[in-house]
Amino acid sequence: MIQRIQSVFLLLSSIFNFSLFLKPVYFASRVSEMDAGATSNPIWADGKLNVHDSMILMIFSILAGVSAFAAIFLYKNRALQQKVAYLSAVDAVVTATMAILMLSRYREGNLSGWAWAADALAIVSALLAARYIRKDEQLVRSSDRLR
Repeated sequence: MIQRIQSVFLLLSSIFNFSLFLKPVYFASRVSEMDAGATSNPIWADGKLNVHDSMILMIFSILAGVSAFAAIFLYKNRALQQKVAYLSAVDAVVTATMAILMLSRYREGNLSGWAWAADALAIVSALLAARYIRKDEQLVRSSDRLR
C-alpha cells in the first residue's frame, strides 16, 4: 500500500523515456555551408534527429526507461529503489545533453517540443518517485521507533 504513488511515477518515467523513440527530437530546416560533414552523414541526411539515429542516445534512453521500470519491482529494498530512480533521472539528463551536443551540427531548425517535454517529464517523474520513496522510508523508520 505504501508503494503506490512511487510505482505510478516510475511507470510514467519509463513510458516517457520509451516514447522518445516515437518522434524526432529535432527538425533541421537548412544545413549551412559550414556543416559540410553533416549532409554526407546518413544520420543527418533526412534532416531529423531521432533517438535511434545515435547509438549513445539509444543506449541512454533505453537504460533510463529500463531502470525506471525495474525500480518498480525493488519495493522491498527502498534504498536501492531510490538509487535506481535517481539513476533513471541522470540517464534521462544525459540523453538530453547528448542530443543537444549532436544538434550543434545544425544552424537552423526546430526542436520537437513533444520529445523535449517527454524527456523533461521523465526526469521530473523519476525525481518525484525518488522523493516519495524517501518519504516512505522515513515513515517506516518513524513507525519502527514507536514499537
